Amino acid sequence: MNKEAHTIFSVAFSVTILDSILKLETSYILFIVVFSIVGSKLPDIDLRYKHRALLHNILAIFITSLIFYIVLSIIVNKLRYIPTDLAEIGAISFFLGYTSHLLLDALTIKGIAIFYPMSSKYYRLANLRSTSRVVNVLVVVLSAILILLVLLT
Repeated sequence: MNKEAHTIFSVAFSVTILDSILKLETSYILFIVVFSIVGSKLPDIDLRYKHRALLHNILAIFITSLIFYIVLSIIVNKLRYIPTDLAEIGAISFFLGYTSHLLLDALTIKGIAIFYPMSSKYYRLANLRSTSRVVNVLVVVLSAILILLVLLT
């Protein structure tokens, strides 16, 4: 999928899941949006080296989310005016954003090496073209509708 589809889908995915579990306060929405977008962008920094393997797997999700949580916890502890649960919500949002990226990439023809480095085999859930304008527009529109539904209920 393209950058826009990854971005808006990560927000829809994170906000929907977190709202259904936590019944979010609106004050957290901005943090969830920012941290889920950061999580959704990280997997593509491996574009030049083993793309869809090195950072497109279960191990990478957990390691990067743990590092993100530790860094965010340190920042939250230093800044007393930030809510203490922001580190947890931020790390979960990052994790969900990252997961949403892998989910979309798993829908493409190439798929992802979800079990890398234990296995270099690529898996896919569908056979969509990541460059398809129709697919990308559909992901963006459905994600926007989902966000609106969550925010209006």
